[in-house]
Amino acid sequence: MTDNDKLKTLKLLAKRYARATGQPQHVALDLIATRLGFPHWNALTGIAKGEWTPSEAQVTAIKAFVECITSYKGTTFDHVLGGADAITRGEVRKRCSVPTFL
Repeated sequence: MTDNDKLKTLKLLAKRYARATGQPQHVALDLIATRLGFPHWNALTGIAKGEWTPSEAQVTAIKAFVECITSYKGTTFDHVLGGADAITRGEVRKRCSVPTFL
């Protein structure tokens, strides 16, 4: 994977995260940058134009984090369908433990 492909992958993962959580994409980009040890996305891209590029391990860790957030694997839903008193229980959001790279 080329360095440019890695940045495109990170941006795509941020977009998926934003759609899954209902946050603006710029917030998701900043979150990805923060997890990689940068204060915000613009700092990440600025340094990426110079000497820094994300490693394969960093891209894989971010991918695992986003997949954990966007996946329903391991969640349980308990739906009772009915009228106005219908009860819906379930856990959609879960905590994902993916290390940051500080």
